[in-house]
Amino acid sequence: MRGAVRVVALDRAVDLDQGDYLRIPRERHSLEALSDCAVLLTVATRGERVP
Repeated sequence: MRGAVRVVALDRAVDLDQGDYLRIPRERHSLEALSDCAVLLTVATRGERVP
C-alpha cells in the first residue's frame, strides 16, 4: 500500500499508512483515500461459502 487510507466498519475507523495491512471485516465497510494512494486487495477463503 502507498499513501494513506481510512477503513470504516460499523462504528470503528482505522487509519492505515504505507506498509500497513488489515483484515477486512465481513460487515459492510468503506475505504476512504486520505491522500493519493494505491491499495492491493487480496481475497482468500478457507473453502467457506459466503451467502
